Amino acid sequence: MGVLVVRGDARGTLEQGTKPTIAHIGPRDELATPPGCTHPSPACPWDRLRALPMTLKGGLKGQAGDKGAPGEPGLSIIGPRGPPKPVQIGTEELEGVQTYKYLGLWLDNRLDWTSNTRQLYKKTQSRMYFLRRLRSFNICRKLLWMFYQSVVASILSYAVVCWGGSATKADLSRLEKLIRRASSVVGMKLKPLATVAERRTIRVRVRVRNKLRSIMDNVRHPLHTVIHSQRSLISQRLRLPRFRTNRLGNSFIPRAIRLFSSSQGGRRANRRTGTTLQ
Repeated sequence: MGVLVVRGDARGTLEQGTKPTIAHIGPRDELATPPGCTHPSPACPWDRLRALPMTLKGGLKGQAGDKGAPGEPGLSIIGPRGPPKPVQIGTEELEGVQTYKYLGLWLDNRLDWTSNTRQLYKKTQSRMYFLRRLRSFNICRKLLWMFYQSVVASILSYAVVCWGGSATKADLSRLEKLIRRASSVVGMKLKPLATVAERRTIRVRVRVRNKLRSIMDNVRHPLHTVIHSQRSLISQRLRLPRFRTNRLGNSFIPRAIRLFSSSQGGRRANRRTGTTLQ
């Protein structure tokens, strides 16, 4: 259940999903019962809201439908939107799932990497058993390190460039604990996951800059005109396009332009690499 604070005669509306039910807590300590709530009971959330203390400064708005005085604060309770509409392709309805495995990565409907790190933790922990068993045979450190790199570290560092920067600290700390355990088994200090992710990210940055230069040199490329329009009139640098969301800001074009301008952008980079912005 969401809470929306409005002033004066402002109204909160939701265009997607089911039309919400809005109720206002008034200065007479009354709460209008929303449509559909025909059996009030102590367990009803709307009944519990009636018991809330009236502590907003300047008083609260009247019942649902009262505009109130201009500038007078009010509290609006918006009911649930209802289940989202199913996705359809043509006449076929797609089944909605919470998690999905694609190219070795676990994606979830919340667009975070908690499910992926959980699966990595389970898979790495199961392979740690073989590392400990190999250590019980008094194998030398070099062979243990080779086994760790090929069997254990390959699982932890798979596609770390994609999920390493967006994973939570709690998930990363769990994976770092596994690396410290493996370090005690192998008998030498192993590289932490953050170091591996940083080194691989640097390699990706070099590839992104090279890809941007190839796009600028290829007139037939679909993104050539887009990047050409971002050219600065004063210098040979590229201007960042405007974006409102972090997802758009982390896409290819803004990220490539940012890397190009910060590291090897400008006239000096163009003379060194022979790249032109014409």
